[in-house]
Amino acid sequence: MTASDVLTPDLKILAIAVFCLAVGIGFYMWSAARRHRLEHFQANNLISWLLIALFPVLILFAYFPSSQASFQLQGVTATGAVAAFAFVWWYGTRAAQKATTIDELNMKIATLEAALQQAQQSKSQASPLSPGQGKVYRLKSNRKKRICLLTGNIRDIRDIDVWVSSENTNMQMARFYDRSISGTVRYLGAKKDTAGNVTADTIALELSAKLGGNTSVQPATVLATESGELIRTHNVKKLLHVAAVQGQAGAGYRPIDRIHDCVTNTLSAIDSDLKEFGLKSVLLPLFGTGTGQGNLTQIVGPLLNSAVYYLEQNKHSRIELINFLCWFDTELSACKTVLDASDKVLAV
Repeated sequence: MTASDVLTPDLKILAIAVFCLAVGIGFYMWSAARRHRLEHFQANNLISWLLIALFPVLILFAYFPSSQASFQLQGVTATGAVAAFAFVWWYGTRAAQKATTIDELNMKIATLEAALQQAQQSKSQASPLSPGQGKVYRLKSNRKKRICLLTGNIRDIRDIDVWVSSENTNMQMARFYDRSISGTVRYLGAKKDTAGNVTADTIALELSAKLGGNTSVQPATVLATESGELIRTHNVKKLLHVAAVQGQAGAGYRPIDRIHDCVTNTLSAIDSDLKEFGLKSVLLPLFGTGTGQGNLTQIVGPLLNSAVYYLEQNKHSRIELINFLCWFDTELSACKTVLDASDKVLAV
């Protein structure tokens, strides 16, 4: 036996080992670059590391068949080439899965940060509107029924039968001086002295009593209270409080999942629970787009379409005018886009 006879099979095994290593690495890199478009990335990942793990197996088998290298996992011990194969495959797939998870989390974080930045930029670029810049739409199936986009500060709006305040599922109203409808309603409805200082927190106390000892309500729950001082100053006959956002410690508030239920439940409450009062007009906020930080363009469609659908389906409803309050030009623009595209209403 010559030296060349001994070397020839070793070179073949070496070539096979290198080939398995190259194919395994190449296949893994190809899969990793396309993992968000591949349905079976994890299966590809396992195949890649099986090929990579064959490299040390072939080397050890060819040159060190008596190697005592060992590997133990869950009580099973392997030695020699089998140990090398098991260890490389197990460690490689485990490390690859961890790296994939980290990459996916980093991508989600980047996406959320970009969305937050975009929302903050949009909000900072929004311009407040003065009263009288809104638009009125009539229902095509019943010209007496109207959807109105009201602009300006809620303080300047009068002679609407029902005001609706967006609350959290704990029915905790905002503070008096918070820039929100809930805080404004709470302050305007409270009893005050001649200097404007609150002497009786009328609305918040009645709402708390309505809970009856409970600490929370189901999403989209509607509770009615008297309007307090608003009956005298703004001719508001009733207040409705709707659980439109949910809070989480350290994370703030987010809109409830079926935000459009807030509109449907509000209108239904006016026609059923408050029907004896003959209420014909209501002022609704754009639920979930304030402190709830909901996406304006995604939310206004379901809200407005729910109002239109309710009027169409409830032909005997006493409600004749549904107003949506738009504080900013971005809100008015988004609402106009939805209603202008609707085949159920006609702009006046």
